[in-house]
Amino acid sequence: MGIIKDCSDENIQRNGIRRRSFLGGVTAAIAGMTLLPIQASCQKSKSVAAINDSATAKEIDAFIKKLTDEDKFSGAVLMAKDDKPIFQKAYGLTNKDLNVANQLNTKFNVASMGKMFTTFLTVVPPENYLSLFYVKAFRALTGFCLTCVLRQIYLRFAANFLIQSIVLLVLGCAVVFGCVWAGIEVGYYLLTSPNFNFVANAVRLPSYALDYAMTLTGWSALYFGIKHWRAWQAERDTALEAVALANRKTNC
Repeated sequence: MGIIKDCSDENIQRNGIRRRSFLGGVTAAIAGMTLLPIQASCQKSKSVAAINDSATAKEIDAFIKKLTDEDKFSGAVLMAKDDKPIFQKAYGLTNKDLNVANQLNTKFNVASMGKMFTTFLTVVPPENYLSLFYVKAFRALTGFCLTCVLRQIYLRFAANFLIQSIVLLVLGCAVVFGCVWAGIEVGYYLLTSPNFNFVANAVRLPSYALDYAMTLTGWSALYFGIKHWRAWQAERDTALEAVALANRKTNC
């Protein structure tokens, strides 16, 4: 019985060791799983802190903090140079009622405000300056020639029209000549650019034509505005001369 008892005590002791080993392993695994995100977060915080430690980042941070304090900005900021982030930080509250602060991974519902982010300044390489100059010069020359043709049309027909007819004439000529201007420019690209894709740019032709039509409409409005001002000045001068002549005859 003593041997059995000893064996039983030994089995109990072994089972206790196994249980403790198993529980210890589970505890270590849970602790490891818990500490991994914390360690990753600490590493991320250190990397963000290192990025925001430069003098430029501090100036940016001070400027945006001022806007945040004035309640003019709330969101996340990321600035990069040479494909490397130089500053990233979140400001303000994502929920003022619950006092929840913005984070770098906060999702913002900006709706159509994102359209402003698609506006950018195209940087032209120095080797393309000459070709860009040719494009701008050709566009300006085309517009000048078309406005000269429009002027001859207005001189011939507009003098006999009422104001309503003149407005219709201007709009019609602007639409037609806008389409012509867009077609001439596409032809220029086809002749000068071997890699120009006509099919891809054909869908943009109505947009180009509309832009040029608006330009010609503005030019036409300026043309008739100057013409009307000159006619008013001539009538005014004639009226003043008539008054002065009448005064002379009265005095005589």
